[in-house]
Amino acid sequence: MQENPYMQYMLGLCEYTEEPIFDPSLFVTIRKRLQISDLNSFTDALLKLSIRREDSARNDKEDSGDNREDSGDSDTFIDSSGTLHKGSMKIDATCCDAEVRYPTDVDLLEDGSRVINRYIAKLCRKFHLPLPPTFGEQARKVYLGLVKLKKKSRSRVKKCKGLMLNILCVIYVLSSGWLR
Repeated sequence: MQENPYMQYMLGLCEYTEEPIFDPSLFVTIRKRLQISDLNSFTDALLKLSIRREDSARNDKEDSGDNREDSGDSDTFIDSSGTLHKGSMKIDATCCDAEVRYPTDVDLLEDGSRVINRYIAKLCRKFHLPLPPTFGEQARKVYLGLVKLKKKSRSRVKKCKGLMLNILCVIYVLSSGWLR
């Protein structure tokens, strides 16, 4: 929490602080106190609230004479102002995804090569063309060779970036000539 300004903003702090916001064992203590019956009652209360809001929104829509049809998805929600929201939401913030990664040049190059390879394959399938050589395996091998190292020297990172840029350039040149 103290290193993440987004989480601090979500908690309602008006400015970024590096001071500890609370004791790290607080979530463990709370989680130990909560029983399965408590979690079930939270879920029931949220479900009843959601049903009440949907009913009131449906009644408001019927009263206003608006005969729009909903898509019927289970992931739709109509708020009190009648706005339709789609998607899903994680309710428990203590169990949110922890797979946040910080983009580096090498990661961006790897992502770019995968996206380009995916688009080339999609275009080749669509137009019934043979798949051109994309060197995707080589790019992945170079990337993994660097990522798996515990200590990455500056020269090794520079060499990896150069190789991946060259592979991306070769992919672009080959695919642009191949798909014409």
